[in-house]
Amino acid sequence: MSLTARELTAADDAQLHALFQEVFRTDISPALLAWKYDEGRGQRPGVSSDEGRLLAHCGLTFRHARVEGEPRRVAQHGDLMATRSKPGGLTRGAPVFHHLIAHVYDNVQDAQNPDAVTYGFPSGRAMRLGEQLGLAVSIGVMNELLLMPQPAQGA
Repeated sequence: MSLTARELTAADDAQLHALFQEVFRTDISPALLAWKYDEGRGQRPGVSSDEGRLLAHCGLTFRHARVEGEPRRVAQHGDLMATRSKPGGLTRGAPVFHHLIAHVYDNVQDAQNPDAVTYGFPSGRAMRLGEQLGLAVSIGVMNELLLMPQPAQGA
């Protein structure tokens, strides 16, 4: 079985919704997909089987950043997912993810991101997979800070 990596279009939305439901066990609304990826805010690369079945997806959301003091548009990884089934004997491991992430890195470089800077894997497991495949390297740690409001005290 050969794999095809490409930018997903609106024609792929039904498959993208089904894959999201399979992997994350919840729905993603059309409005949220549009907010993340439409009007140049991001890209939706995916990998499909010979039959056109969507097997994996890695969303990219563009962010404004400074790289070595220069303004750049870098890409943040999100919605990294792959089907749990094994179509045609294909495993969930290296072949699909390798094809997907290699496609992302091959296509993220442009005039606004000449260094092809991307960041963030949505989970430690996904990061370890990227490292095992030789596609990613950890250059630091980012922690999430969650501030919770405290109940009012007194009058």
